[in-house]
Amino acid sequence: MFFPEDIPRDDRLFKQVVLVREGTRLTTWVEASFAVEGKPVRLYRDGQWEDGWTVETAYSMEKTGDEIRQQRETREKWADRKGPRKRHHPVIEGWD
Repeated sequence: MFFPEDIPRDDRLFKQVVLVREGTRLTTWVEASFAVEGKPVRLYRDGQWEDGWTVETAYSMEKTGDEIRQQRETREKWADRKGPRKRHHPVIEGWD
């Protein structure tokens, strides 16, 4: 699962989604307005925008940016106990 670093510390709602592109699946959090099955989105990863991602599955549970950041911090503390791990932090932007 990926946690975008730019999720704001506020009460905006996010949903967990599965994105697909050319047979690749990616689970991440996006603002609720982008979490529409079949919606094309752009993914910002490793300094470049990637077109061609589509929301395959949008889960119904919603969390605020604060809740997602707290979850990420908890996971990172747990990962520190198990040793270093490379993280990727994509940014999602709607694409029409």
